[in-house]
Amino acid sequence: MQRPHYFFDWATSNGEQVEVIDARDDEVADERYWPEPGLFARDNNIEFEDEVTAAAAEHTFAIDGSWEASDFSRFYSRLANLYAIFSAIDRVGRQDTGVTEQKFLRAAIRERLWQGGGSYVGFFDEMFQRVANMAPLNVNKIQYASPGQIELKGDNEVLTEIRGAIADFESEAVEAKDRYRKLDQILTREGLKRASASTGFTSAGQGAYVRRETKTLLEQMSISNPDAIYAACDQNDVVFCKLALAIYRRIDGLHSFHAEGRMSLPD
Repeated sequence: MQRPHYFFDWATSNGEQVEVIDARDDEVADERYWPEPGLFARDNNIEFEDEVTAAAAEHTFAIDGSWEASDFSRFYSRLANLYAIFSAIDRVGRQDTGVTEQKFLRAAIRERLWQGGGSYVGFFDEMFQRVANMAPLNVNKIQYASPGQIELKGDNEVLTEIRGAIADFESEAVEAKDRYRKLDQILTREGLKRASASTGFTSAGQGAYVRRETKTLLEQMSISNPDAIYAACDQNDVVFCKLALAIYRRIDGLHSFHAEGRMSLPD
């Protein structure tokens, strides 16, 4: 297991404590960030308790019909995105998650994305890498023959929630799509689709309306904890809406495989 590395700034110290920030792999490899030899007179490493790992389980998705390599890629990418965000949101509200981890997740949701394009991809990729140590998602087996199967192993609770969201989406697909379009149009009209998280709606009333509609959209996707998602977004109505729309696009994409009869869900 690779030893974790951190940044710290003595200027933020209150005399007894100093905030530490997790270093990314590319930052660890960059020698410019390392202190000069002899800066520390002794070993200052502190042993931390291991992170609580999630209970892993295997989930098999039966597939049928014609599947190209690009189909497998799209399927896994969308599922991995949902796996990452559901895992991250779950960890934000847990008592066994450290303060530093909670700050990271909230900051990533609040600041990292919501400006369109690659910022969404980068966000989900970073979330996936972040949860990988505690609850990795692995592809155990892919059987290409028709009928075939895709066997995944990961956090049982998260995979079960994703499976339920896909299965339940059928009855809500039409209304959910209408609500998605309505919210998307509001963001466009307000000039918020590529705006930063600090930019709000033109009125408090509009923000409250979008918040209610966003919560309903999440409930239509069988998301059991919309309030936890809102809290993870630091109660930012714009971010809350954009995250919900991003989740919708991924659930809708996975559901399309199910609706076309090309994928069936685990029992």
